[in-house]
Amino acid sequence: MYSCESCNNSGFYHIVVTTKLQNADFIVVETVFGVVLDSPEVVLCGYTVPHPSQTDMHFRIQSTGPRAVDILRRGIEDLEKLCDHTLATFQVCINQFLAASCNITVKWWNLVTNF
Repeated sequence: MYSCESCNNSGFYHIVVTTKLQNADFIVVETVFGVVLDSPEVVLCGYTVPHPSQTDMHFRIQSTGPRAVDILRRGIEDLEKLCDHTLATFQVCINQFLAASCNITVKWWNLVTNF
């Protein structure tokens, strides 16, 4: 489970925010970083790992006007939509393959749990 806390020590009124992501996974943070960086309002986006033995990461966003926290939230929501679309597309392809080769259709979840 992820949790985050924000601190804003700059005078930029929420367009610059550093967020501490607790129990963060490097792959998830790197993916969110890529999605957030694609936003046209983002001027700067970066993350750091304070120490390799810690599971916390610092995620910093600077925007041209919208609140940085809103950009982070939208980036996470966009990533979730992207994952849902990828899973649904993959499930359709698996069903098409199985229907063509085995003349049956199974749901992705059934395929995964039967292994």
